[in-house]
Order: sequence, then C-alpha cells, then structure tokens
Amino acid sequence: MRFNSMSGIPCAHQSIIPAVASGEPTLYMRTPSLKTRKPAQKISLVSAYICYLLALATLLAAGYQGMTIGTDNPIFASLGATIVFFVGAGVVLHVMGAVNLPDLRVQKDDD
Repeated sequence: MRFNSMSGIPCAHQSIIPAVASGEPTLYMRTPSLKTRKPAQKISLVSAYICYLLALATLLAAGYQGMTIGTDNPIFASLGATIVFFVGAGVVLHVMGAVNLPDLRVQKDDD
C-alpha cells in the first residue's frame, strides 16, 4: 500500500482492499457487528446513545433557561457543564462499545 510521503495517509486514487487482502496494517478501523460484541459492549453502546439524548435534552433546557432568565445565572452555567459531561461520557461509552476487543483468555493445552 502506498502512502502519501508527507502525511502517511493512503493516496486517494489507491484502494485499501489489496492491502487488507495482503495482511498489511491499515489506518481504518472496522466496527464489529452487534453479533460479535460482548454484552457489556452492547450495554455501553446503548448507554452512549442515552447520554447523547440527555445531552440534547439538556441543551434544549439550557436554551430555554438562557432565553427566559439570561445567561448570567448559575443555572445556565450548570446546564452547560451538564452538556459537556453527557457528551464526554457518551463519547467514552461509544468508543468502549464500538472497539473490537480480542479474546484475552489463556488457552489451556491438553498436552
């Protein structure tokens, strides 16, 4: 696989399919399907989507509070901090739920 000499990124005119077939490492992560995820990963992914929805609801509440009582109020500031928390937690949980974890169990030999 050829890479751009300046950035190390594959050139746009080249396909990554031959590199995957030849076993070369690629820069692209493939997300495993829901069938191959462990139960804790599924819970993390669902929790991430819940955090995103809560961040959206808090954003709407902050917008309403900002229009009614103003942005100088501590309530508006706490809602802003809550938005940052929910988005950050959602990103972390999304990464945990989308990563392809290897099987790290020790295999016992019967020899």
